[in-house]
Amino acid sequence: ALDISQIANLVMSLLTNITATTSVAIKAWRHRKVVSVANQDKRKKTKPERVLKVLVESGLFYCISGVIVLASSLVNLPFGTLGDIYTPVHVQIAVCLPSSLL
Repeated sequence: ALDISQIANLVMSLLTNITATTSVAIKAWRHRKVVSVANQDKRKKTKPERVLKVLVESGLFYCISGVIVLASSLVNLPFGTLGDIYTPVHVQIAVCLPSSLL
């Protein structure tokens, strides 16, 4: 029962992160369209655009890491799963990634 609840937790977390990242990406895209119409210099990005870009990129990387931790949790080893090894790495990615993209 514990293994099933851990997998369910990973699946729900991944779905939540995909939904949040998609929502922020849509918001960033709409913001970019509005700003590009009003802004003559389309190459220069505004500060909100840079923040939204960091949020979307870190969300994508975190979702990719979530897929990896979910898949590795299904690989059995003699003492636990591969996910038991990768989960601490996944947590570190969640903590360090947004600041590394700035």
